[in-house]
Amino acid sequence: MTTPTILSNKAINPNVSKYTPQNMLFEKASALVPGGTTVGTLIGMIRFREGFVLNNMGLSSDSLGGGALLNVGYILDASIGEDKIAYINDSGITNAGGSTFWPNDGTGFFSVGRSPVMPGPGYLSFEIAVANTGSTGVVHLDCSFSYDS
Repeated sequence: MTTPTILSNKAINPNVSKYTPQNMLFEKASALVPGGTTVGTLIGMIRFREGFVLNNMGLSSDSLGGGALLNVGYILDASIGEDKIAYINDSGITNAGGSTFWPNDGTGFFSVGRSPVMPGPGYLSFEIAVANTGSTGVVHLDCSFSYDS
């Protein structure tokens, strides 16, 4: 398993066992990203268990500068798998501070669709891409999800 270097306020102390199948759940998470954070750094935003299905999400970021971009995906425990760009690839919201959402209308980062059912526990993750961050800032995630199992 690839382990996140930075954990959000929700991933540090997850309570993943309280969720039951088919309930729509909502979660907010934020993480402080230090200036000089390097390309490839993973930020664990939300910890989930097997059967996790992402329904939608909004994300926002302070300006992290330095030309850094943001990928949004997932990493699973025990080398089950990962897709660090499953939802959003190279979002520029970190450059001047901004926001985006998933899914969208198909004209942006990713076409509308249902998230896969996760085969094991893991993290909904952000990854710093393209360039190191130039300044310290906070990244935020608001999402709704459910469990199929």
